[in-house]
Amino acid sequence: MRTAIMLGAAVGPNGLASPTLERRAKHAAALYLDGQVDRILLTGGIGQNPPSEAHVAAQICYSFGINPSNVLLEENAQTTLENFVCALDQHPSIQWDQLIIVTDKYHALRASMTARALRLNYKTDCPPLKGSNRRKIIKSYLREIPAILFYAVKLRSIIVQR
Repeated sequence: MRTAIMLGAAVGPNGLASPTLERRAKHAAALYLDGQVDRILLTGGIGQNPPSEAHVAAQICYSFGINPSNVLLEENAQTTLENFVCALDQHPSIQWDQLIIVTDKYHALRASMTARALRLNYKTDCPPLKGSNRRKIIKSYLREIPAILFYAVKLRSIIVQR
């Protein structure tokens, strides 16, 4: 089975998707509607604002006519690593799927490092950043530098344990 796993992003103070979450959810929906995946797994818990990131992303997918039976939710994760670990705990069958990780280009390396450490069969598919706020995109790329270094150390223990 081919599963798109969309990694969460913030929900705004009004309970609506941030531009990042909306972009990722729409991209996951497009992959499903194009027949590239059989189901979508939406990840992300409640951050600064309710509801959960996964719940908000699900509403976007449903608005495209995707049947809820083809959408899985993981609503507890707060980090990239937790996105995968919680998803695997709640939906163990995805471990054997061809996963298509839906995230932004600036986040794809860290997501790939995590999936590799968990020995998942994956590829990444990122929505275009065209039209996004340039300043926020640059800030996101810069934020990834220390995050990637942190994950490089953190993921070593996972690789040793598996």
